[in-house]
Amino acid sequence: MNLRYKIILLILPLAFSAFAQNVFADEVGDKRFFYINSSYDQAEREKINAVLVRSTGRLYFYIDEGWWNTENQVAQKEYLDLLGVEFENRIYPILSSFYGREWIPGIDNDIKITALLHPMKKEAGGYFRSNDEYEKIQVSDSNEREMVYLNAEYLDNSTLIKSFLAHEFVHLITFNEKTIKNGIEEETWLDEARAEYASTLLGYDDKYQGSILEKRVQYFLEKPNGPLTEWNNTKYDYGRISMFTHYLADHYGVGILRDSLNYSKAGIESINYALKKNGYNKKFIDIFGDWVVAVVINDCNYGSTYCYLNKNLKNIYINPIINFLPVTGNSTLTMSDGAKAWSGNWYKIIGGGGGSLDFVAIYSKKPSRWLYC
Repeated sequence: MNLRYKIILLILPLAFSAFAQNVFADEVGDKRFFYINSSYDQAEREKINAVLVRSTGRLYFYIDEGWWNTENQVAQKEYLDLLGVEFENRIYPILSSFYGREWIPGIDNDIKITALLHPMKKEAGGYFRSNDEYEKIQVSDSNEREMVYLNAEYLDNSTLIKSFLAHEFVHLITFNEKTIKNGIEEETWLDEARAEYASTLLGYDDKYQGSILEKRVQYFLEKPNGPLTEWNNTKYDYGRISMFTHYLADHYGVGILRDSLNYSKAGIESINYALKKNGYNKKFIDIFGDWVVAVVINDCNYGSTYCYLNKNLKNIYINPIINFLPVTGNSTLTMSDGAKAWSGNWYKIIGGGGGSLDFVAIYSKKPSRWLYC
């Protein structure tokens, strides 16, 4: 989850390095206060006191002091130890070698990333605040660290907490690769798309039951309609973007995600660049149209582009809106609907003496298209 703020300031690499004057050397047992996002916090607090419980070669694990004092600390330390080993041995090396690096040594002149755990609302797994990458004189509620935030309530769920940490780490990488290196801000939907795929890239979704991918599929099937590129930070946005990103990676390779990140443009323009770089003639609009059909058919017998290749997604189908016609006599059906750009609507017409027909309405920045399936 990527929390963005608009900062009207020069964001050049030299400008950042010039401000990196404060050197943190944190030790286990240290206590500090941190600004947090009140919209995610269970108690809607804006700042909390936290204690440093564990430190690894790449991570500081701070935990909300109030929550920590009510928990079984022996068990929680064991969970943190496992998470720290996973980050050092798999999450950090795999994601940094694939997507790129976070800002090093960063705003705090420290190679370690701070992971702050505090109890959040149920649907939240974590978040990232770009505010923390700026000096306090620029952004008053900056924690002046390379930071990610995790929901402490999931610490005992090894599958989900690993996925959440990997997701937020990708946002940290994106800030460096796009904002610092290229001076541009990535579009939120695409930033989330890359972060969503991290758990699959690391193999955490191979065991589907209980995985973050399973949750995203549930959200998508519950509400598939909605614009792909308009981010409202709802669970349904995560469902749609995850399903599209897995389709994109299935058919065009994960290199599309990496190459679009390491390009000086953002959003759809960067996807089109990556497709061309990897030898594909299709553009984003073509792939989006194929995906909208694939999620209702999901059958490779109709063509290789109309199905998922991921074994965990081969039996995923959305339920179209059903319209009934009389089975005898003449009948007329008039439908009207509306949707925003980069969204799809799905319909099934039953009756009329002809069995059933499936239609897909695709809305893009070009005129909408109707496809018979």
